[in-house]
Amino acid sequence: MARATSSRIGVAVVASLIAVLVIGAALLVWLWLGHNPNSGVEPAPSPQPAPSTTSTIPAATPAPTQTPSPTEPVAMPGPTLEPSPAVTSTPQSTSTPARQPTHTPSPTPTQPPKPSVYIRTFTASPDPIERSGTVTLTWDAPGAEAVGITRLSPTGDIFLEPEAHDLPAQGSMDLQVPDNYVESVKYYLGARDATGELAQAYVTVGVLCSYDEYIAPRCPLSQVHPWAAYEPFERGHMVWREDTREIYVLYDDGDYETYLDTWQEGDPVVIPGTPPPGLYAPVRGFGNLYASQPQARERLGWATAEEEGYTMWVETRPGGSGRYPGITTYFTLPDGTVLNLYPFTSTWQSLP
Repeated sequence: MARATSSRIGVAVVASLIAVLVIGAALLVWLWLGHNPNSGVEPAPSPQPAPSTTSTIPAATPAPTQTPSPTEPVAMPGPTLEPSPAVTSTPQSTSTPARQPTHTPSPTPTQPPKPSVYIRTFTASPDPIERSGTVTLTWDAPGAEAVGITRLSPTGDIFLEPEAHDLPAQGSMDLQVPDNYVESVKYYLGARDATGELAQAYVTVGVLCSYDEYIAPRCPLSQVHPWAAYEPFERGHMVWREDTREIYVLYDDGDYETYLDTWQEGDPVVIPGTPPPGLYAPVRGFGNLYASQPQARERLGWATAEEEGYTMWVETRPGGSGRYPGITTYFTLPDGTVLNLYPFTSTWQSLP
């Protein structure tokens, strides 16, 4: 009887161990499947342990639970497998084609009404011309009742006398260019219709320079090379020109005066006072002017050297502006310095 009871107890212990192993295995499967977000498998329900056989025999003192021997390894639950993070595919940016501008048809520009009078052409030939040469002007001004042509000043800033007026709407004419145009000449054409509406146009013709060399900044009106005399003073200069018998008195403050040389060979010259050592009293025409013009004498002081003769370069150009612009003069000193006289301001300067 005791052997049968012991046998039943052993069977119950073995059954309990098997149930524990089954439950552990199920737990491992549940842990792995339950924590895997990508798994679509539902974890299997944990198996219920088999019910122990209840003995109808009066309970006896149970035998001690059999402890596995050290040589029998006990199955330990393995480490929980963490699911690898799923690699999420990052979508590549889709290339968006650049927006093409929408072609909006441009509105057809509204053409302004054509004026009742306009200048289709206004030309000159030949271009350039020789100095004092002849130029042919040709024009076409549809709708014009009257056409007039005017020549501008040598500096191109004002209108001079009309060349012609009451001309037909279409035509040509020859005009001689005045001698004082040395670089270019500019013409103006005006055309009016019956209502007084005006159309205008300009044409410029080049003029060839008459000189290969010149000391003025631009082509001069005239160029001569007269004999001259020069003398320096404490506060200025005197310059005499043989061709015009003029004496230029140049003061260091920038003013100048022009005198006519009235001295004749043999005329006496009496200079007031005596120059200090190293300075000189002017003679001949310079001395005559110096003695007769006390104001000039005071402004100049004594001469610092005797006068000397040389060949002077003298050139003229149109100066200033306006209807009568005047003439500006350029000339050289013995050392080659170029001076410029402005007659409308009575001033002079040395060119660089």
